[in-house]
Amino acid sequence: LFQNGWRERLDKHGHLFIDRDSTIFPLILNYLRDSSIPLPRDEYYLERILREARFFKLHNLCADVEKKIDQLTHRKSAALPRINENIGEVSPSSIRSETTFDAEKKSPGTPRCSLDGSFSETPLVPTRRRGKGKKPDSISLPRNFT
Repeated sequence: LFQNGWRERLDKHGHLFIDRDSTIFPLILNYLRDSSIPLPRDEYYLERILREARFFKLHNLCADVEKKIDQLTHRKSAALPRINENIGEVSPSSIRSETTFDAEKKSPGTPRCSLDGSFSETPLVPTRRRGKGKKPDSISLPRNFT
């Protein structure tokens, strides 16, 4: 920060203005005071802290933040479900359609996939519109609406 030409950046009162992220700067300031800060679990927020730590050349803070990001991304990847490589591809010939509907067992319009890889979707049953005969494209407004 103070290696190259910082004296030319001083204002008329001799102050140096640093235009950086104002929400992250208090964390940087606390790190400079205490040599440690509690790091959040939000990856986006950590990336912002890392950017500021790099700007201010705080190498230990950079290492701490990078370690925390690695921990978070490792947890995310461990929590993702594994894909079973033994499942074959679905071909158009393996897709079939059911035309029967059993109201007790299935809900209308619900896609179904069986263990043999076949796919079916139960048909939708047309429903009647209830109401006072309103047109489908009309809307109702409150009485006190002006």
